[in-house]
Amino acid sequence: MRMARNKWSQLKRKAEAGDAEAQFEVGSYCADGLADPKGRVLVRRDVRAAVRWYRLSATAGNGGAQLNLGNLLCTRGLGIRCDEAEALRWYKRALRQGDGSAANNIATVYRDRGDHRRAMLWYRRAVAMGDEGALVEVGF
Repeated sequence: MRMARNKWSQLKRKAEAGDAEAQFEVGSYCADGLADPKGRVLVRRDVRAAVRWYRLSATAGNGGAQLNLGNLLCTRGLGIRCDEAEALRWYKRALRQGDGSAANNIATVYRDRGDHRRAMLWYRRAVAMGDEGALVEVGF
C-alpha cells in the first residue's frame, strides 16, 4: 500500500485524537506496512501496534476493527499471544453489528477446538447472513 507522507501524518493525528475510523486505518497499515509513492517505508509491519490500534477502534464500536482484532488474536506465529477467548468476544461484537464473516470466524474457532457441533451451528448462522465461505465449510 502507498500513501503520501503528509497524508499518513494527518491520518495518524486523527487516530491519536480518538477517531475510531482513523484508528482502524492506522491499525491496518501497521498490520500490512505502508510505503510512500516512491517506495520509501513509512510504516514497517508491526502486529503489536496493529493490535493496539485495532483495540482502540474496536472498543469505540468499529466492526471492521473488531473482526480484524479477532483475526490477529487467533493467528499463531505473529509474535503476539494467541487468545481465542478474547478473539471470540470481539467476533461476537462484530456479529452483533451484522458482520456474517464474524460468524464464520467463530465457527472456525470451534472447529479448530474440535467442537464440530457448535462449529456447524455457527457456520449455518454465517450462511444465513450471506457468508459464502461458510457455505463451503458446511459442505465439508
